[in-house]
Amino acid sequence: MATNLRPVHYTNLERKGKYIVETSNGIYKGQYFTQPKYHFPYIILTFVTCKKNGRLYSLSEALFDKQDMFYDAEEYMNKIKEQSKKARQQMETRALDKILKGVVNENFNWV
Repeated sequence: MATNLRPVHYTNLERKGKYIVETSNGIYKGQYFTQPKYHFPYIILTFVTCKKNGRLYSLSEALFDKQDMFYDAEEYMNKIKEQSKKARQQMETRALDKILKGVVNENFNWV
C-alpha cells in the first residue's frame, strides 16, 4: 500500500510519534512512547486503532514485531490523499473522454 514511502526503522521511532504499522494481519495506527529498559523483542504502541471487516477496533496497547513495517502516520496519510486525488482526476478525464467520443464520434485527444 505504501508505495514510494520509506519505512521508519524501529530503532528510529520518536517518542510520542504517531505511526502506521503494516503487518501480515492488517494495518494499524498507534502512538509510540518508549521501550522497556530490559531487552524486549517487540515494539509497543499505545492508543492503537485498526479497521477490520468494516469494524473499527481500539486497543490501549498492542505489540508489534520488529520486522513489521513502520511508517510516519502523517506521511502515510498524505500519500493516500495524493493517490486518491490523482485517481479521481484520472477517472474524471476518462469520463470526459467517453462523453466527447460519443459527441464527436471519434477519438478525442487533449491538446
